[in-house]
Amino acid sequence: MKKHLLFTIGSVVLTIPIYSWLLYKANSGLELTQSDVWTSLLVPLFVMGWMSSKKKGYSAYDLFLLTSAICTALEIHLSAHPSIFLLTTTMIGTLILPVQYIWTTKKQE
Repeated sequence: MKKHLLFTIGSVVLTIPIYSWLLYKANSGLELTQSDVWTSLLVPLFVMGWMSSKKKGYSAYDLFLLTSAICTALEIHLSAHPSIFLLTTTMIGTLILPVQYIWTTKKQE
């Protein structure tokens, strides 16, 4: 159980700096690159995959997060200046799953 909790905390620790960097680039007017497209898509997919393996399936929330990640990646790819609201929504959505898992684990202990 501690291993799963450590991995979940690690995903939160990685998500915050990655999306903070993307938000910084979007706020400062810098163009986001092709690697930013893949980053904005792979981080939520990684978290979804990890959390769905714990739940043994996908939920409607996972579908929302996948849609948000795809929209963010497409907007970065098409305009190089994505909506800050969309980036923030994807970041918060990506953080909700691991934080929810941490709270559930702590309540069970």
